[in-house]
Amino acid sequence: MNDKVTLTASGLPAGKEVQIDWNTMVGSRVTAAGFSESAKKLTVLTSDEQGKLTYDFRIPVDLGGVPHRIDVKIGDDIYGQAYYTIHPSIVSMTPTSGPAGTAVTVEIHGVGWTEYDNAFYLTYDNSYIGYMCGFNSQGHVKFTINVTGEPGYHIMDLYPGIYRGQKQNPNIYVTPQLTYDQDHPGSAIPAIRLGFEITAPDKEHKDEVKK
Repeated sequence: MNDKVTLTASGLPAGKEVQIDWNTMVGSRVTAAGFSESAKKLTVLTSDEQGKLTYDFRIPVDLGGVPHRIDVKIGDDIYGQAYYTIHPSIVSMTPTSGPAGTAVTVEIHGVGWTEYDNAFYLTYDNSYIGYMCGFNSQGHVKFTINVTGEPGYHIMDLYPGIYRGQKQNPNIYVTPQLTYDQDHPGSAIPAIRLGFEITAPDKEHKDEVKK
């Protein structure tokens, strides 16, 4: 995400204006409007006398999963294409330690849009909490939980899952897929593991025990 890359092209007509487009998906599965592909112009360059060009740019913050298509165009004609896959990445986790009851906010980029990679399923100390989607926010997910437990390290895991399907029993569409690395379909998005250190018991609970 936001990596710097270099696009090179050759075999183009010499001295022509060349437009570079970044393609993505926009929309949602939960509204009647649905979703569709959308193109964003990154830049317009001019090919050199040999019909070549080089373009250095940073990958947009966008959906993960299925590769994004990059079109090299002159007018309405596409002269070349390349593809780039964005993987989910942790933007921030704050704070990373504190007493029980602390509100922890996690921000992630690169969540996907297909039914195989548009949701992460959250567990806390191996207990399932719920899931979150990143399609209609263009891969951006931000959530807050209040940590619980005794002093020490506690684990938050974000697992891939399957957003929707036909099979009803067992209902695998609202649970984390613990075997994701062996048999998750689609784009093979990774799981994410986060650790939080609880430094002291919850103050309110501690006061209740004293009473």
